[in-house]
Amino acid sequence: MQTEQIQLVGMNSEMSIQKINHALSTIDGVTGVRVSLPESRVEVQFNAALAQLVQLESALNDAGFRVTNSQKSQSEQGGCCGGCCG
Repeated sequence: MQTEQIQLVGMNSEMSIQKINHALSTIDGVTGVRVSLPESRVEVQFNAALAQLVQLESALNDAGFRVTNSQKSQSEQGGCCGGCCG
């Protein structure tokens, strides 16, 4: 299971949350979607054998949002920020 944090531009209402959930939940392999409207961020859990980050980003773009960046969650990266351990 993989988790990605995706920052978006264009989120501004409850309707945005519904559009994001719908766009991502239709992709095979997506198992969880959490949307933070105040932070303009989406956390997506998915099976990397079935879905790829580029598919998630494409679905969000098609739904009318612009991806500004994405990053693996800290647990997927194998630790915290990496500052003390390299």
